[in-house]
Amino acid sequence: MVKKYGVDVAKKLPKRIKELKTCNSLNDIPISLPYRRHKLSGDWKEQFAVNITEQYRLIFKQKENNRRFKRNKRNRDNGGVLSIMSKLNRFNEYVIAPGETISELLEVHCMSQLDLADKTGINKKTMNEIIKGKAPITTATALKLEYVFDILASFWNNLESAYREALERKKDMESIKEDEKYLENIPYTEMAKRN
Repeated sequence: MVKKYGVDVAKKLPKRIKELKTCNSLNDIPISLPYRRHKLSGDWKEQFAVNITEQYRLIFKQKENNRRFKRNKRNRDNGGVLSIMSKLNRFNEYVIAPGETISELLEVHCMSQLDLADKTGINKKTMNEIIKGKAPITTATALKLEYVFDILASFWNNLESAYREALERKKDMESIKEDEKYLENIPYTEMAKRN
């Protein structure tokens, strides 16, 4: 993907997909930059798009009956909300901190971490830890981010929840891999012979 679309798209696409997977409805997706959720027209009139970069967009369709996103019928268990997700399952291995989204928004709004800390009333050290993924985004912080960026608090809460879940899954997978390595060294056939 890096060769075809460049480093910027290769970095932002998995991040944007993770962000979209945390959204429960179309209204959870921000309409402001850098996302710029918008409805398409013409042959694409039933679909929506969000920006990945200024040049590339991610296009998706909304379900008709419950206003949720269209899920891929072949792969419902992955929790993906985009029909494109079956092709992009490899992005599930990425663990993206909500702080990366905040960093992107700071860049778009020409703000520094210090500016954000001042506007939200959050200690600058805490804000830095949130951006680095070390400190969680609390419900109160999500509300403050909503006031500053005009992006719903539920978006921030969902991002944080998905991030913490992904960290735990990654930890579990690493533990399982360690257990598998240990179990591979047990001589089962020799033990069975000795009964």
